[in-house]
Amino acid sequence: MTRPIGMAEKRHPIDDAGDFGRVAVMLGGYSNEREVSLDTGNAVLDALRARGVDARAWDPAEKSLAEFAALGFDRAWIALHGSGGEDGALQGALQWLDTPFTGSGVMASAIAMDKVRSTHVEFPHPTMPLFATMLTP
Repeated sequence: MTRPIGMAEKRHPIDDAGDFGRVAVMLGGYSNEREVSLDTGNAVLDALRARGVDARAWDPAEKSLAEFAALGFDRAWIALHGSGGEDGALQGALQWLDTPFTGSGVMASAIAMDKVRSTHVEFPHPTMPLFATMLTP
């Protein structure tokens, strides 16, 4: 997962459920959105298991990141909502552990969670002229 700044991430399609390895579905957590996260995470667990993926629930409110690292999960599906799941903190830890994960990276998560800063982001990409126009004074 670690790569030089500006280098595009590489995605590798997986055709066989066994190729996913052990997947930690991160759910629950400490935020005030815990109950929604538990519902989301359990739905993800059911869907992955129905397709033959070795998926296991992981609640950071009950287990430490050190325990997560010691168990050697192959990847993580982040189903956490709110602080601790969508703010870049967990993404940073997973990136440091070199564990692939779902969703946005550290910076994008942190900026998106900061509602004030996210309104200052400009989109210079030509496929986003509407957003660039809306955000340009």
